[in-house]
Amino acid sequence: MSKHSEFVAISLINEELKEVFKQSRKVYMAALNAMFIARKINSGNASGFSSVTKELQIFSHKLNDLTHIVEADINRNISNSAISIKTSRMSRLFATALNHAGNELPELSRRRSLEMISAKQLDIAYLKEIDSKQLMKTLTILEKHCGIGNSLSVLAKIESSSVGQFTEELSAISQQIETVIYHMQENIDTAISLHLKAA
Repeated sequence: MSKHSEFVAISLINEELKEVFKQSRKVYMAALNAMFIARKINSGNASGFSSVTKELQIFSHKLNDLTHIVEADINRNISNSAISIKTSRMSRLFATALNHAGNELPELSRRRSLEMISAKQLDIAYLKEIDSKQLMKTLTILEKHCGIGNSLSVLAKIESSSVGQFTEELSAISQQIETVIYHMQENIDTAISLHLKAA
């Protein structure tokens, strides 16, 4: 894959993850709204729903933390890709300069210079590989976390069916949360797919 394609893939992954962050805020706000409604209900029937909405808020906070970790991973990938491009360009220029120097430069100096360039390129390739693996690991954790959110949204839907006069309103909020989490999972799956293609 070309270095330009790496940047494109990373920026596309970043865009998908920005959507995940926006969606996590929607989950938080919907859960907060549902919690306020559940508090209006004076029966014990709403306690289960209230508990689920608290868990959804916690889910949203953890998701927010994970998106910040992924953002840091992406920034490292971008930085190392930029360094790789710069090093490749410098290596080509240096190799050209060495070739033009001809016999004016001793063979030992020429060989050491080329070895130094080669070692630098290997170091950068190694760092990029580590960063790529870390990004994939974080994306996988994010994907698993969304599975938890999906389970919570299903629980919210079940709990909303037993709260009397607010059943319809809370069911609508539960459906909204389920839809938002579904879109988050799509964004994360797309990000993982883009990352796998870029790797």
